Parts: sequence; C-alpha cells; structure tokens
Amino acid sequence: MRITLLQTPWSKITAGPFGQFQTKFVFYPPSGLLYLAAFLESHGHQVTVIDLEAEPLSLKDLCVRISESELIGLTASTPVFHVARAYASALKKRLALPIVVGGAHVSALKEESLTDEFDFAIPYEGEQSGVNAFFS
Repeated sequence: MRITLLQTPWSKITAGPFGQFQTKFVFYPPSGLLYLAAFLESHGHQVTVIDLEAEPLSLKDLCVRISESELIGLTASTPVFHVARAYASALKKRLALPIVVGGAHVSALKEESLTDEFDFAIPYEGEQSGVNAFFS
C-alpha cells in the first residue's frame, strides 16, 4: 500500500483556542512519523513522509504530491488538532482517500478525536493499530 504521513504546520498559526505560536527557527524531523514510516516499510508498504512545517506546500501542490497514495495519515498534538482537521477536510474534498489521525491528542481524547474529517483515529502507538483503532 502507498501511504503518505503528514506533519501539519504549526508555526505562525493564529486560529484556534491556543493563539499564535512562535515562528520556528529550527526544524526537527517528525520522529514519531519517521518511526511509524520505518515500521510500515518493514511490513512492505511504500511510505512518504511530508513535514509541512519544514516544506510548506500549497494545497494544490500537496494534492499533486499525494495523489498516488492509497491512505493519508496525519499526526496532531492538542494545540494543532484544529489544523489537522482543516487539512483533512480540504484533502477529503479533493481526493477520495481514507484519512487516519493519530498523535498525542488522539491518545488523550480518543472519542472526541474521531470527527467527520477522519475515517480512523488511532491512539497510542500507530504500529499497534489493530488493537486501538477507532472507526467512523
């Protein structure tokens, strides 16, 4: 399966309940997504990780990059969960792909995390999803 894992941007975000974040001056790789990508690749999947904080893409360019995927995964902490929802909503309107959300927010607030934008929510460790997945 061809899977794209997305880290949504979080700096300079003004919308949402947590206000504006500081501009990011250093980029750290999304280690959780990279770990999950390595696990998925070791099980025969083709995985692309896109960090939209480090590589800002327009929605059009993002859709082009992931158009060959069969599944989209997003990660979100609580302060940027609204950003993940916005990206998922926009991607759902343009691409007919299932969308999975995971990350710290989903682990902390399981049932509240499965909103209309997501087809699946996976709390805790993504590589153990068969045990923990929530389905819409």
